[in-house]
Amino acid sequence: MYSPTSIPLEPNNTVLSDNILSVYQKATLQTMGIVLYELRDPITVIDSVDVIKSPGIMESSHPFIQEPLLIDETDAFIKQLLSIFNVSSSAELGLTWQVQDSETIMLKNNILMTPDAQTLRKSNLKKQLWDTLHVFFKTQEWS
Repeated sequence: MYSPTSIPLEPNNTVLSDNILSVYQKATLQTMGIVLYELRDPITVIDSVDVIKSPGIMESSHPFIQEPLLIDETDAFIKQLLSIFNVSSSAELGLTWQVQDSETIMLKNNILMTPDAQTLRKSNLKKQLWDTLHVFFKTQEWS
């Protein structure tokens, strides 16, 4: 069973002090759609550094860690959907919108998982998406 290792927040912890994010920083990154990973072993900090090949594309040094695929917010259907809520991105709704292969729609911990924008155009999936968003807004008391 996985158990994250806690990192003490001491000023003399020079090796890891640059890698610790505040709660505000974590929340901001998650709102922007950036998925955060915790290290299992703080000694492997150098081994787990991601290499940026080109802007916006990251390649992990660990082959089993993949960046989640986010919804294409430039798609006409997704733009139209977001405009209904008077926002231009899912982050403004407080959601991270990820794409999955399954034709199910799930919302957990402010992460909305749906099929791609093309598949979402099916009427049964549109209804499921609206129901999911309705529950989200109702629990968030969003107006």
